[in-house]
Amino acid sequence: MLSAAADGEVLLWDPNQQTPLTTRLLGHQGTVWSVAVHPVDPIFVTSGSDRQLRVWDALAHVPRGDGADVNSEAFAVAFSPDGAQLVSGHQDGSLRFWRYADATLSSDGDPLPEVHPRSVLALAISRNGTQLASAGDEGTITLWDLATRTPLGTLVPQAPNPINALAFNPQAPAQLAMGDSNGLVLLWDADQRVIWRNLEGHNTTINSLAFSPDGRTLASASRDGTVRLWDTASGALRLPPLTSPTNAWVMSVAFSPDGRLLATGDDERRVQLWDVASGQALGGPFVGFSDWVMQLRFVTEPPSVVAGMLDGSLVQLDFAVEAWVGRACRIANREFTPEEASLRLPGETLGRLCSN
Repeated sequence: MLSAAADGEVLLWDPNQQTPLTTRLLGHQGTVWSVAVHPVDPIFVTSGSDRQLRVWDALAHVPRGDGADVNSEAFAVAFSPDGAQLVSGHQDGSLRFWRYADATLSSDGDPLPEVHPRSVLALAISRNGTQLASAGDEGTITLWDLATRTPLGTLVPQAPNPINALAFNPQAPAQLAMGDSNGLVLLWDADQRVIWRNLEGHNTTINSLAFSPDGRTLASASRDGTVRLWDTASGALRLPPLTSPTNAWVMSVAFSPDGRLLATGDDERRVQLWDVASGQALGGPFVGFSDWVMQLRFVTEPPSVVAGMLDGSLVQLDFAVEAWVGRACRIANREFTPEEASLRLPGETLGRLCSN
């Protein structure tokens, strides 16, 4: 699993002992603002307050190729579905476009200046690659034709506040989720430019949004200390809110590629894994991070999560089922009961899980 923090370091963590496997890999000098995972290659890109875009090898846990220097901090980065293009949104209100090939980023045309009057805080690209959404500090969303880079329209909530999070539904390209600094979560129809659902429940800042891979669930993470899982068809809660014992601010949220796991990061320097079906925490949290966990992204190869911290550090955590089974066996020092195996490992082939 990868995590990002504000001091620019990168770590690989052993989930069995909840300790780092490698020494810190220094990268950014300052906060890691955003993480984008390449849809095909074992690569991810980070942006930081040091005005750098950096390319990382998810297998070797080292920087790869050439990143990019920018003259304004990039608060958001997003890959196109084919992985050939990266878009970055900046503090000066501009959008920049990058070609990606062989672990290298190269500028792809002139920036679009001042597309928002203040900072660009969030970006999202539709699964079919046709639309780009950018959200600004002024509380509006601009929709773009990604191929021509021309505006398609603007979405304006009734009471605009800074929009911190955007996400397109991977199975419904026109469905766009937004979360703002006042706790508002909206589902928009991006084609018709209308609000489809108002998801009411949070009472303060939304920090992060994520759709499940099947598009049926939206996770919203808030400074109210909760994560809420919404049915995207009905707008109803699927489960009671997920909370930590300390009601820590939840800064980041991400689904695993199979949709069975949810990872959350908070302002108390922890990462927690959850079972999506039951809403139960899977063991205790990963602890010992250097700062608030601002970004979380799952990586397919190797099975892991990238986390980015407020101080600029990055951490990679393994989430393979085998690793977690081994950890549970060592802690319990006994075999799973059939009831425990069915509850904790739904869908897995049951048997003697701790035989080794």
